[in-house]
Amino acid sequence: MTTADTAPLPDRQRFFAVLAIILSISTSVMDGVAINVALPSIGDALGVAPRDVTVVVGIYQLVIVACLFPIASLAEIFGCRRIYLTGILIFALGAALNGMAANLQMLIVTRALQATGAACVMGVNLALLRIVVPPDRLGRTIGINASVIALSMTTGPTIAGALLTVLPWNAVVMMGLPTGLVAFLLGMRFLPESDLIRHPFDWASALLSALTFSLILYALMGYGRTGEVTLPLVILAAGIAAGSLLLRRQRRAENPLIPLDLFAKPQFRLSIMTSVCGFSSQMLAFVALPFALQVGMGFSPYHAGLLLSAWPLTLAVVAPIAGQLADRAYNGRIVALGMGILAVGLALLATMPAEVSIPGLALRLALCGVGFGLFQTPNNRSIIGASTRQRSSGASSALATARLLGQALGTALATIALSLGAHDAQHAFLFGSVLAILGCMCSLIRSRGTFQIL
Repeated sequence: MTTADTAPLPDRQRFFAVLAIILSISTSVMDGVAINVALPSIGDALGVAPRDVTVVVGIYQLVIVACLFPIASLAEIFGCRRIYLTGILIFALGAALNGMAANLQMLIVTRALQATGAACVMGVNLALLRIVVPPDRLGRTIGINASVIALSMTTGPTIAGALLTVLPWNAVVMMGLPTGLVAFLLGMRFLPESDLIRHPFDWASALLSALTFSLILYALMGYGRTGEVTLPLVILAAGIAAGSLLLRRQRRAENPLIPLDLFAKPQFRLSIMTSVCGFSSQMLAFVALPFALQVGMGFSPYHAGLLLSAWPLTLAVVAPIAGQLADRAYNGRIVALGMGILAVGLALLATMPAEVSIPGLALRLALCGVGFGLFQTPNNRSIIGASTRQRSSGASSALATARLLGQALGTALATIALSLGAHDAQHAFLFGSVLAILGCMCSLIRSRGTFQIL
């Protein structure tokens, strides 16, 4: 079989293969953030309460986190290309069915179907990049990928808002259809095959994995939405129990579903811990900032949104630069620098005066974007680089799981923080700064080793 390991791709094929990969991941990210803008319209059209309509967002996240590790195992068996193409096609089909939903129950089902496709894309995204891109260009390509994701997060709500001014909510939930089909056609034409690892699919471990991560995520999400303690703790305990059974089974497995061999490597383990800390810090800030800007400082939602864009726009500029640095130097120090800058930016947000100027506020947010950009790309490269190419799908799924769990943890911690003060959000920024410092420490510990692409 011809793979990226044995035969570098021609430049034209590589360009369009990378375009397909980046287009698919940006489409899934944009879809995930754009629907938030449409939730009030969906609730009004389908006659459901605001609290009930948020299930449309929750089910999308739960299905993704439940599917990631099983999908990584399927990618080893059938190949990343086949899983990607299947996933983007399911994603586009789900987007089409979203627009036909006549009630909330049908929309939940179609969003769950679409999330299955999104999980396939997220689970093999970085693994495919590693197959397509030479090692000396991997960091900068991951940086471009991160920039596109950041821009997708920024433009998604804007595009959704523009669509809602002239079209019903159905147009927003179908946004992923045209770009998904384009990504599918590009992938069919230009994506190469990957090496296969022939082994039976472990259905029992797949079920335990889905229960473990979906229950843990549901517990964190449940607390983040309601602030209730008892039920989320029970659900969290059930998730931990399922995880214990999963680990016991995985230690005896010849081809483990969870990449325990990768977690045994300090570089991989510490990079995953850094990722959880980084995304928790980000979500703490993203949840708390609207309260700080609108309630604490009196900005309108429109002006608050403009100010908030300073973070992702700065990230989009910094990420490719960080990727190039990661290709040339050991990136543990770059990640540590980024997490340190993020910690400083969040600390400055926590201590800013009530009468802070708009340039001063934008500078603080931009500083956070610089830190997050320096952290994200090199850390992602480190996670992928710690695995062999055959195990890249497991590393990619572990990274996506760390991101989702980190974001859920950040949301739950933001709920705690906002309950401690009069919605001034200072506690949330302080929590985020502490987590960024922990991520910085993990990266400094990791920087004592040596980094190489295996």
